[in-house]
Amino acid sequence: KGTLLVRPPSIRRDLLIEEDLIEEAARLFGYEKISSRRSRGTLTPAAKNDEWFWEERVRDILAGAGFIEHLPYEFTGDDELGAYGGGRENSIEIANPASPEQKYLLPRAPIKFIAAASQNERQGQAARIFGIAKEFAYGDGGKKMPTVEEQKTCAAVIAQRGGNNEELFYEMKGVVDHLLESLGISDHSYKETRYTLHVTRSKLFHPYRFAEIKIGD
Repeated sequence: KGTLLVRPPSIRRDLLIEEDLIEEAARLFGYEKISSRRSRGTLTPAAKNDEWFWEERVRDILAGAGFIEHLPYEFTGDDELGAYGGGRENSIEIANPASPEQKYLLPRAPIKFIAAASQNERQGQAARIFGIAKEFAYGDGGKKMPTVEEQKTCAAVIAQRGGNNEELFYEMKGVVDHLLESLGISDHSYKETRYTLHVTRSKLFHPYRFAEIKIGD
């Protein structure tokens, strides 16, 4: 009375659900014998994801500038934080880490990219790497009322063993100019500033010198 009970043979382990049987019947009947019909449902296009659009735009621009994308783990450990001055005291510790070097959520994305560039230098290779990674920090409640906030950061590193630091600095400045202008941000300027972040305690960072990028006012 319109119901079909089917028991697939043991050798057909791919036949698990109703749709598998429908496909099997269509194959045996012949796909070419099934006439085409318009879809009866309404197809709703996906909403535009602005975040994804601009991330892909940034990736295209930096890849076109000769950078290779690096996809880091968003976890870190005591050794890496100690080596690169990541601020262990404010890092968010994971209850059941897979390994000691994945003990914390990543507090500062540049740590991973500097570590990767350092690995390239040890092998005698120059590095032009970039990536978009998440950073994690405690919310306003701090450790007493822990909430986790995350933000995405784009980081880029140029490193070359024996390279001229000043030349590499201006090369990177040119890359930043190119990135912003390609994104339609032409009204930007640089202002040298002197403030201290927790990452500057590492010997890999200049202890005082930073540049702020100002857009418009």
